[in-house]
Amino acid sequence: MKGVCRIVCVLLSLSLLACSQEREESSLIDKEGLKYAQGDDKPYTGFYVQHYVNKQKKLQNYIKDGVMNGVMTMWYENGQKKSEGQSVNNQQEGLWMGWYENGQKEWEGSHKSGKQHGVYIEWDDQGRKLSDVNYVMGLESGPVVYWYPNGQKKLEVNYKNGLKEGVERQWDAAGILISTKTFKKGRLVN
Repeated sequence: MKGVCRIVCVLLSLSLLACSQEREESSLIDKEGLKYAQGDDKPYTGFYVQHYVNKQKKLQNYIKDGVMNGVMTMWYENGQKKSEGQSVNNQQEGLWMGWYENGQKEWEGSHKSGKQHGVYIEWDDQGRKLSDVNYVMGLESGPVVYWYPNGQKKLEVNYKNGLKEGVERQWDAAGILISTKTFKKGRLVN
């Protein structure tokens, strides 16, 4: 009985090891939208990686049956995380985030079927919010707001299906209103 348990444990360990393999981008080839290890006729399953010249990991993503499915992480050359998010069937899905090299968050936004979907926020490298943009399946839709680094509102406009709709207001860096325009279906009406 102990012998059978050992054999099962060894086989299980080998299968887990095979699933956790890691390959450099240069050792994979693309055929009809699927990734294959060079010389292999089955689509690749395992981690896909890229490295900088200094051997620091640049990118890591999981590929299952030739398709990117899993968390994709990118790093700066100094090892600081650059961006991270989920890939499903070769497309961005769910929350994605990016950081400046100093570690400060640069942006975050959600994706659906590879398209921006939901609120997308950007900050400067000091952590000050620069923009708030709403998307529906890749098209700007809803309120869009931009700020100056000093916190003053820069621009405010509404979008519907990717087109400006309603009043657009623009301010200077001191907070003084400098422009008001009205749009209907993306066309300026006054």
